[in-house]
Amino acid sequence: MSAAPCVLVIVREPAEFARLAAELSAAGIQVNRAQNLLDALLHQLAFSAPLVICDTDGVDWKAALSVFRCLPTAAVVFLARLADEPLWLEMLNAGAFDLLPKPYDRRELTRIIARVFQQGEPAQTGHVA
Repeated sequence: MSAAPCVLVIVREPAEFARLAAELSAAGIQVNRAQNLLDALLHQLAFSAPLVICDTDGVDWKAALSVFRCLPTAAVVFLARLADEPLWLEMLNAGAFDLLPKPYDRRELTRIIARVFQQGEPAQTGHVA
């Protein structure tokens, strides 16, 4: 029996984490939480989750990408309230795997997660703008 895929979620709001965790757990994905970038970095050094989902509320996305650029095992997907095409392109060009607008569509989140886990080497196989 193989281990369940693991996702690290960086989110400050408990209700937002509960929603994400419920959706991901229902899909058979193990969910770990970090409340800030330091927690996330320490988690990644210890466990190396192949996917990081980062809510941009309270987190500087550029700083997050700088942190995870040092750890090439993680694809980073951002959730943002003010997501538009210029921001999406900027994030992709900076190394993000994808950006989902909030509130996000559960099917779109599931599709992105499936793409990350199917590709095997997520940090090197994100979008190219």
